[in-house]
Parts: sequence; C-alpha cells; structure tokens
Amino acid sequence: MHRRTRSDASKGFPGRHASPLPREDFLSRARRNIPVTLSFPHPLSWWRTRRAEEFKRTDCAIARGVLTRSAILGEPHWHLAAHGDTAVAIGVALRVQKRSGENLILVDVAMTAVLCCAVEGDATAALLLSATLKRRADKYARFNGLSDSWLVYSAKKRRQKLQSLWSDDSHDDKFLQGPARCLGRGPADVV
Repeated sequence: MHRRTRSDASKGFPGRHASPLPREDFLSRARRNIPVTLSFPHPLSWWRTRRAEEFKRTDCAIARGVLTRSAILGEPHWHLAAHGDTAVAIGVALRVQKRSGENLILVDVAMTAVLCCAVEGDATAALLLSATLKRRADKYARFNGLSDSWLVYSAKKRRQKLQSLWSDDSHDDKFLQGPARCLGRGPADVV
C-alpha cells in the first residue's frame, strides 16, 4: 500500500474544500468576531413576553420540542404535561410556583407547558396564565397587558366552545320543537 502525501495542503483532493486562509488567520479572525445576539426570545420565555393573540399552532410545536427535551426534578408525570395533558401541566405549574419562589427557569418550563395547552384551546390554562401574569404585574407593569390578553383569549375560547356545542348536529331543531316532533309523531306544531 502506497500512501501519497502532498506538501501543499491548500490544493487538496478533488471534491474536498480546503480553507483559503491558513489556520492561524482563521483562528485570529474568529476570535475578533463579536458574539451572536438573538433578536427573538427563547420559547421558554414566550409566556411572559408575548400577547395571547400573537400565538399560532406552529409556536406550540416549537415550544413542545423544547419541553420534550426538558425535565422538572420531583415531577414524575412531567412527560405528560410536556406532551399536552392540561390537568398535569396545571398541577405541575402550581406546585412549581409554590416551591420555587424566584427560580424563573422552573416556572418558565412549567408555564410553557400551560401556554401550549392554552394556545391549543384550553380556557383553564389561559386563566392560569392570566392569573400568574397578574401576580407578577406588581413588579413589572408590562405583565398587566399580557394578563388581560389571556383573560380575553380565555373568554373567546369559552364562547367558541359553547357555539360549537350548540351548532353540533346532536342539538338539532327537532329537539327544540318538542317531544312529539322528536319522536316523529307529527308536524312541528303538534305537541
């Protein structure tokens, strides 16, 4: 076996891309670069930085991706909350708020699970978001507006749910026209 070596590494083999700069130049240039700053907040802080009407279902998918790779120690059912179980998410959030005090990371993780449930249409989760933000409004005035947005969002979701229940085929006009019509015994005006 014969191994061929080249003294000129910058030419490289066909198909390989060699750096046009020597390694020392590359490292010195990399050290001069300024750190990257992100202009958007992390998904775990969305619940305390964005209004309710700004969320879409795709935001939930992004946040759930972060949640499924996280854990809250001492919460054995966290995986259920991370995957969308509203009751577990609310329970975890209430326990974390009670015990963590100012540890915002745990609160962020738990409230992001509640956020996803609220965006997916659960009014109870939206009410918890509103209440949590309202409690923090004493320290930060911007939370007042966020809290109110979740309160309005919750009311809209409840109204939509009631409208969908009443427009369902199981509650059709025959039921509202009286028992004789429901049983098929006669015209709608016979009772």
